[in-house]
Amino acid sequence: MDKIDFPLNQYTEKDGTMVFELAVVGMTEKDLKVTVKTEQNVSNLSIKSIIPELTEEEKQKINERTYRFKKIKSMNKIDITLLLDKTLDVSKTTKTVENGLLTIRIPVKAEEKPVEFEV
Repeated sequence: MDKIDFPLNQYTEKDGTMVFELAVVGMTEKDLKVTVKTEQNVSNLSIKSIIPELTEEEKQKINERTYRFKKIKSMNKIDITLLLDKTLDVSKTTKTVENGLLTIRIPVKAEEKPVEFEV
């Protein structure tokens, strides 16, 4: 049996937009923190899972579970940072979480055309 690493991810460009897709089984938008940080003309996309503190009773209930879903859900500790291309317009970044899939869309900047005028 092949080993499958979680989360599964994919990066593609579709119709002038960079699309990042990440499997986030059992998570909602509230469980994820997605940030874009730009420093010294370099932008980074950061995706982190927010793991709430559990009470001892909740921890005990989780430990008593033996079905497979628990094992998959426990693999959702996400901490990913990606270097973004300078051609992306990070100010227009959007995210959605639907059916266990986080989708982040960042449009490509419109090409700057040279300006020519007479003096």
